[in-house]
Amino acid sequence: MIGSVLGAMARRRGAHADRLLHLTIRTNAGSCEHYYHFLLGYLLPFAAYLVRRRIADDRMILLRSCGPLDRMLRELALPGLLLCERFTHEDVKNIAAQAAWAETDEIGGLDFGHTRPDQIQYDVPAIRVGADFVRGRLSAAVAMAAAEIDAAWSGRPRILLIERGEADPFYQSALAEIKDSANRRRSIGNHAELAAALAAAHPGLRNLKLETATLAEQIAWFGLADILVAQHGAALSNIIWMRPEARVIEIAPDPASEARLFGCLAEASGLSYALLRQGADAFGPMRVRDLEAVIAPAAASFREPLPIPLP
Repeated sequence: MIGSVLGAMARRRGAHADRLLHLTIRTNAGSCEHYYHFLLGYLLPFAAYLVRRRIADDRMILLRSCGPLDRMLRELALPGLLLCERFTHEDVKNIAAQAAWAETDEIGGLDFGHTRPDQIQYDVPAIRVGADFVRGRLSAAVAMAAAEIDAAWSGRPRILLIERGEADPFYQSALAEIKDSANRRRSIGNHAELAAALAAAHPGLRNLKLETATLAEQIAWFGLADILVAQHGAALSNIIWMRPEARVIEIAPDPASEARLFGCLAEASGLSYALLRQGADAFGPMRVRDLEAVIAPAAASFREPLPIPLP
């Protein structure tokens, strides 16, 4: 495996760069194979690093694989990017550290684990730098996706309801750092009933599964949404793409025990946020009337005309 990676590095050195950057990105918690830690703990720190070091597109960079989320790294179309399995990445580091044509570096993530809310302080400037870089790289794809979504998304306000879909088979394989994902980890027991009732009351509601969506599509969906409703989970990481006037409603199995990862992220993003209790457990139902009681006033605020600016 190391031999194939070194061969690819040699070919890339001739095609794209004279030097290799072997970069280690260490999440603060969890695994970069899961979306929250990938986005906040891996991708955005990487993007901010590229901006701050002014690394050009033709620089060859070796990163560890993030499993199924590698496809999002490839969306950035960095011509010098190489990905390899995590153990091989560690082994190659020793070779790169002794090579005249290579450089090694290490950065930390912007993510958090399950810790107290008063200990969660997101690095907002770094998140913004990283997010702006990603938006810039994906600008054409995001614009195309946004145009298609905007044309088909009738009704106001635009309410995005996230449904946890099927996990990629990777998360049951021996390669996965942490087993299970998506609806194998948690779900809303009466999601179909919830979606139908909310759609009847709010024509602008759209129910969406994100497991196969591209990063550009996710940026577009969340950027167009007025109100987001999602169970506690990685999909809420995408609130960083939302407009400041948007609203976030998180459904958590046990708010008392949740780390408020996303409440703090919403605050850091300047978004209005509400946390609701899901019944029973991580697979229990959510009462429609409890959710509607929070959505209704938020929806009404988007239907009101904008105030006339004073001279």
